[in-house]
Amino acid sequence: MARKARNLLRKPRPLVCHARKAIPGELTGNLDEDCETLKRLIGTEGDLEWRLLYSRGHHRAALFYFANMVDVTLLSQGVIRPIQRYECPLEPAVLAQAVVEVPGYNMARAALELAQAIAGGQAVLVCDGYREGLILDATKVAERNIERAASEDVLIGPHDSFSESLDTNLALLRKRLSSPNLKHKLLNVGRVSSTGVAVLYVAGIVNDKLVEEVLQRIERLDIDHLYARSLGDLICDTPLAILPLLRNTERPPRAVAALLEGRVIVIVDGDPGALIIPSFAPEALQSAEDYYERPAVATFLRGVRLLGTIIAAFLPGLWVAAVGFHHAILPPALFRSIQAAREGVPLPTVVEMIVLLIAFDIIVEASTRMPMRVGQALGIVGGIILGQAAVQAGFVSPGKVIIVSLTGLATFTQPSPALLGPLRVIKYVVLVFCSALGLFGATWSIILLALQVSSFRSFGYPYMYPLSPFAWRGALDVFVRAPMQWQPLRPTLQSENTRRMGKTPSLSKRRPGGDA
Repeated sequence: MARKARNLLRKPRPLVCHARKAIPGELTGNLDEDCETLKRLIGTEGDLEWRLLYSRGHHRAALFYFANMVDVTLLSQGVIRPIQRYECPLEPAVLAQAVVEVPGYNMARAALELAQAIAGGQAVLVCDGYREGLILDATKVAERNIERAASEDVLIGPHDSFSESLDTNLALLRKRLSSPNLKHKLLNVGRVSSTGVAVLYVAGIVNDKLVEEVLQRIERLDIDHLYARSLGDLICDTPLAILPLLRNTERPPRAVAALLEGRVIVIVDGDPGALIIPSFAPEALQSAEDYYERPAVATFLRGVRLLGTIIAAFLPGLWVAAVGFHHAILPPALFRSIQAAREGVPLPTVVEMIVLLIAFDIIVEASTRMPMRVGQALGIVGGIILGQAAVQAGFVSPGKVIIVSLTGLATFTQPSPALLGPLRVIKYVVLVFCSALGLFGATWSIILLALQVSSFRSFGYPYMYPLSPFAWRGALDVFVRAPMQWQPLRPTLQSENTRRMGKTPSLSKRRPGGDA
């Protein structure tokens, strides 16, 4: 190792501090001044540790790190001991290539960049007589193991999910999509925190303009700190949209499927999920289990989800409109039963429905925030006790309790947790329209909702694709789950490389061993 280093150092050119005037914010080459600059930027009141090193050739260097964020054993064996046995001048470039033994390194001149690296859990080596600092990858941070997806758990198929580690998430994607065409670009967002952001895409499939737009929107962000799950709100087309214009997934298989459709995946360090760009509204009916079921079964389940979405959004409003305005559409026996059940109830129909819906939402929120076992018991017992007590006390009618319960159950048929909140808000808007105008209000609410959703765009792409504009290639995977042989082409909006499957020969109906 010493011979190799001597060959690299036949003509050493150390950047001494008086060779040129130092740029403000850069290292000066004077070890004492550079150490004081780094300590002033980071502060010495906390757990910052720095160590002055001497090589065998009596050259000096300083090592900065946070002991609770780095692998101290790696630094001791791979950095400190090799430098102490080294005889030649401590040039950072040569040290990185031939002396220190760490997984990765980087060079930087700016003192602020070096301070940010130390704060991010890396070690920094500053050498006397050189204006470049060496950033050593010796990070050791406690990470959560790969577990089942909490919000997208499935019964059939892979169960692993993303974690809070950016490197782990990148490894999960590359494990499933081991192709040299899978590219990723790393960005840093945040003036204070400098959070790592990875943008992934498949070259040759993705539209290059989409990649450029994603990179530009992320690079334009000027924020102190990028919080987990906040990137979608910062870069989406319509921040005030009630529906999620960018979908977040916790499952690596879904992210890989999106990449192969020509989309872009964005992963934020510290966020156990991946952002799919662009995203479309009809995908809310799709579940990860659909592609592990038979097409007929998956199509039936999507129909159940569509029916559940309609019930969750419109059933309370339609019930109020039918009972309060349009008695004729109800069977006479049913209407008489409803009127008999309402005898003695002091609240109007609309107020009664709103009170029950709010009570149900309170139970859902309380059970969600409580510990798992307590929350399940609270949801079941609380709903039964409150509903039965309200009916027996004459505050509400039994029919309303049934409608609210069915609405709540239908809401949770959504496979995407991001749509649960919007559906709970939409049902109140529809209820207000129906309580004022009856079925005409329901019609107007549907029209306004359709116009609003159709006007949304996800990174310039229509949010209602493939329904508006209609594309039969994408429609084969919306309300129905067509066999894979019927979907040889990718959706045309994202990718210019449309073919994803070659011609599949038709299956022979002859028995094995039959006549040719």
